[in-house]
Amino acid sequence: MVVSKTESKIEKLIESDKKHYLHPTTVPKLFIENGPKIIFHEGNGIRVTDITGDTYIDGASMLWNVNLGHGNKELAQASYDQMSTLAYCSSFYGYSNEKAVRLAEKVVSIAPGDLSAIFFTSGGSESNDTAFKLARFYWNLKGRPTKKKSYR
Repeated sequence: MVVSKTESKIEKLIESDKKHYLHPTTVPKLFIENGPKIIFHEGNGIRVTDITGDTYIDGASMLWNVNLGHGNKELAQASYDQMSTLAYCSSFYGYSNEKAVRLAEKVVSIAPGDLSAIFFTSGGSESNDTAFKLARFYWNLKGRPTKKKSYR
């Protein structure tokens, strides 16, 4: 049996994946035995293509950072422009940056109700953690620092 260069490359990639890449919500023993289900190579809009050339609709992209599709040139250019100017700026310790201020102003202007300020997070866990801290901070300000539940 003759193995083509492409097949050999794919097998090496699968073995490297099994050896070096931990996958969340995946049983490690089964992963080592079976390897990755699919290895994606590229995306365009709502579709992704694997390393063998098969194309799929990316039904999981909205979970993270691709809710506007793969290969979005406008977003890529905006990211490039921003990272070329200021790649990252923490808002800890009272630091700020112009883009964050402008975005906060925009979100507040279109938000429902009496929302007048916004706190940026990078995901659900951080958002939940921040909500608990803000609630505690609020009750401390109101003079009721013991207003909280403890499950022990």
